[in-house]
Amino acid sequence: MNRFLPRFDAYISTEGTDGLKNSISHSEGEDDLAISTQPVDLEKNSNIGQECQVSTPVVSPLTYAQIPTAAETIWDAFEWDVFSWYMDGRNGTEPAPKRAAFQKWISYLGLWYYITRRIALQIAAAHSVTVIYPPPKASRKRTLIEWLIDTLAEMIGFIVFLLQPKIAQKRAKDFSDQKNKIAGEHFGEKVDEMFYVHVIATSPSYQGRGHGGALMDSIARIADRVGKDGWLISSGPHNVPFYKFHGYESVGQIRMGKNDLLWFKGEIVCDVMVRKSRKVFQNQFSDSGVDKI
Repeated sequence: MNRFLPRFDAYISTEGTDGLKNSISHSEGEDDLAISTQPVDLEKNSNIGQECQVSTPVVSPLTYAQIPTAAETIWDAFEWDVFSWYMDGRNGTEPAPKRAAFQKWISYLGLWYYITRRIALQIAAAHSVTVIYPPPKASRKRTLIEWLIDTLAEMIGFIVFLLQPKIAQKRAKDFSDQKNKIAGEHFGEKVDEMFYVHVIATSPSYQGRGHGGALMDSIARIADRVGKDGWLISSGPHNVPFYKFHGYESVGQIRMGKNDLLWFKGEIVCDVMVRKSRKVFQNQFSDSGVDKI
């Protein structure tokens, strides 16, 4: 398995969603994670005659029953994302192909795996979702069942890769090579001690309500609670200010498409960004005159 795909982490119970609720829904201090598991009631947070606004987005674990909605959320959020077009093997000018049943089921399987073996959170009945890969070195030893699930997921991922067009395979390899090079140069072996934000998406009809920020804040609390840094890859420059607002800084850029004769949409630039753990930051200045944050 790719060294950037962590094993099962110590922060999620093997009992699934119930274990996740038990592990992250309590608060023992101001630095501890406190994620409510209550559903969002949109009607109570809306004003008559005005656009519905959720004053305090409530983050909770993604459930298996929410997988179809979560899949639709991710598809809709990235429908006009140029990076996604490029990675799908498109040329940047043709209309998006209709989703095949096979693609939907692969997406469902992927989300099932994320819920079972990663950290998957949602807001508003899965109309905003995020998937986080915990640090591999923070993981306990896998059970036989967990190893089998990971191995099966790896095999399915490899088969899906082989079924992609050759141009999509080539682009995926280029992306992976650049990502691994930048991560190796800036993080080294420490990458195995970091959280990785795999995806964060909000359905277009739910954007502008602070859902993305609430998910990013939850990710930060999870990482800060255990004193771990986090990193992610922005799908384009337009997302960089949002991530910077939430404490991430760019350490390198993945550049693609400029010399691709089958791509007509211009160069694609994806920033590799890192967020330092707040606990680590505090420790660095614990003996200085700098106020703790």
